[in-house]
Amino acid sequence: MTFSSARAGLFVSLRAPLYVFNIVSAEGWVKDRPLVLAITLLAAATDAVIALRLHRSGRDLMKARVSLDLVYACLGALAVPPTWPYSGVLIFLVPTAIELIAVRGLLLGALYVATVDGVMFLTRVMAGADPFVFELLFYGGWMLVIGAVAFAVTELAGRQHQRRFLTEREAFRNMVALQTRNELLLGRGGAVAEALNRTWYQLEATVGDTARRAHHEFRGEQQHLSDRTREQARYLADILLETAAAQRLGRPAVAEHLHFTMDREQRLQVLTPAQADALTTQLTALDLTGRHRAEVLASDPVTGEAQLSVGGRILHVPPAKGRRLALVPAAVIFGSGSLLALVNPIYADLPLAPVLLTMAATAALGLAAERRRKHRREKDLRAGIRLLWLTTLLPALLVLAMTAVLPVQWRLADGRIIVPAIVGLTATLYMVGIIWPDLPSRLRLGTVAFCLVWTFVAVEMNPYGAPPLRSVIGTLVIPASVVMAVLAFDNRNRDLGLRLHDQWVGSLQATADDIRRRCFDEEIDLLRRQIAHAAHVVDSAEGEHDVEVPARSLAEARSSLDALRHQGVVHAT
Repeated sequence: MTFSSARAGLFVSLRAPLYVFNIVSAEGWVKDRPLVLAITLLAAATDAVIALRLHRSGRDLMKARVSLDLVYACLGALAVPPTWPYSGVLIFLVPTAIELIAVRGLLLGALYVATVDGVMFLTRVMAGADPFVFELLFYGGWMLVIGAVAFAVTELAGRQHQRRFLTEREAFRNMVALQTRNELLLGRGGAVAEALNRTWYQLEATVGDTARRAHHEFRGEQQHLSDRTREQARYLADILLETAAAQRLGRPAVAEHLHFTMDREQRLQVLTPAQADALTTQLTALDLTGRHRAEVLASDPVTGEAQLSVGGRILHVPPAKGRRLALVPAAVIFGSGSLLALVNPIYADLPLAPVLLTMAATAALGLAAERRRKHRREKDLRAGIRLLWLTTLLPALLVLAMTAVLPVQWRLADGRIIVPAIVGLTATLYMVGIIWPDLPSRLRLGTVAFCLVWTFVAVEMNPYGAPPLRSVIGTLVIPASVVMAVLAFDNRNRDLGLRLHDQWVGSLQATADDIRRRCFDEEIDLLRRQIAHAAHVVDSAEGEHDVEVPARSLAEARSSLDALRHQGVVHAT
């Protein structure tokens, strides 16, 4: 999936429920008028063509889409009767505003919203209809806010994927470097390493402290290179191997040596340096001996946060810094803020004070629950999700209670029966949609059951009787479109990340030979410098000490290195 196809899919996911809203519901632009059906079907056909073009070519045709939206706004404002509010027309234009702000920036998005509001206002005034200024300002502000959130999330998601790729590239390079080094020092280059070790041993025995200091100085340089490698991203398998190797150094008894086993597909879990340090600290604290199985119980492919089972203990790998998007707090704040629609004088006309109090309470409780869940994730990635889920239901419950206690407009001036509490359900679904991927199946079923029961109660509460089924279906399209849009974004973000990851891995695999050749040259250069270092010690000691034996070993190392360099060039090509 490319960014263009993800954009096309998300745009259709946002707009499609609104087609249903305008065709099926009595709360759409206008009831039972051919013009409504014609405009909606034309918009649906146009959007399908645009989405297909965007998917195939990457061209979004934004100028044409904005022009068409202005035509829809004008026709919609004329189609709605003079005394009817036209929120259905405004909501239909929200997806374009969101995408325009997210992709082109807040300034152009604000210009789009101001132009749309101006066109609809002038159209209604010229037609002698009520312009419903509050409606225009509220939905215009709502477009800007949700568009700004989409812009921020888009920017953060792009940086998130970029950081992830850089981490993957770093870990891949380190893996290839370690493989190349092991191949040289333990495989084809074993003769060089063995001859060099023998040379240094003989020099230390012959020359003494001078050779020992020279050897120690060079080993310090090698240790620095190893430490620098450990400061970079690595695969989980490499970290487990290093931890086991470090443990074996302090355990002379073979029976106490530590070994890890794990599934092949889990070995390539990438950890940043901070994540690797956190895991290494936890592994060291376990003080394990013998053979143990390591298993990744849960893992977030985007943030790298993971839960491991090692030796019967549960270990937590924290999310990589800068990878986690604060989507839950954003959804809590935005969902709570959307309750402000309850003060709309043509809709519910609730007093401002209780609405503000409800907004503050739902935001505070939701943020507190998310903070608690964040702290408890160290023990269990799913810990705290139940409390957070319960807090997401509060907006729907509190608004239902307010509409039952406070005086509310259950019937509009034109005689239509409405369900004003639906604003609370929409706010709840903003939040539930964000945490839906983390919910266990029983809580997902509980969410569906809650929505069904809540809708039945809210409809039956109307003192004028239940609205027509067509009206109820149309009313529910809005909260349904909200949760569909949130889920569509989350799924496409994850799917896009996974597909990009596969492409990155493929491109990295294609560069493996170049990386291996460069690492080979670096290791050859390190061995060459070590030989030159030892040769300097031999030359300095000649005449004062008998260095014939270490000189022969050094010549053997030099000869093996020349042969290895030739083999390496042939191997790399």
